[in-house]
Amino acid sequence: MTATITAETKLNTRGALKLLEEIRAARGADVTIDASRVETLGTLALQVLLSARRTWDEDGHAFGIGEVSDHMQGALALTGLDIDALTARGAA
Repeated sequence: MTATITAETKLNTRGALKLLEEIRAARGADVTIDASRVETLGTLALQVLLSARRTWDEDGHAFGIGEVSDHMQGALALTGLDIDALTARGAA
C-alpha cells in the first residue's frame, strides 16, 4: 500500500509541522509526496523530508516525491539538492 500526501502550498513552519504529522501517520507504508502545489519550501520542511527519506530507507519502505512544482525544484537547486535526495527506494 502506498500513501499519498499532498504538501501544502507554503511549506513554512506551519506547513512543515502539518507535513510532519501526516508523514508520521503514514509510517510503515510506502509514501509518495505530491509537491505539485508547493510555492515555498522552508528549511524546516526540507529537514522533515530528508529525515523521512532516511527513516523510510532504514525501515525498508519507499519514500518519494511524485509531482514537483517548479518552485520546489528551484528551491532544492539553491540548496544543491535534487529530487533524488528525497527518495528512498525501499526494500531491495
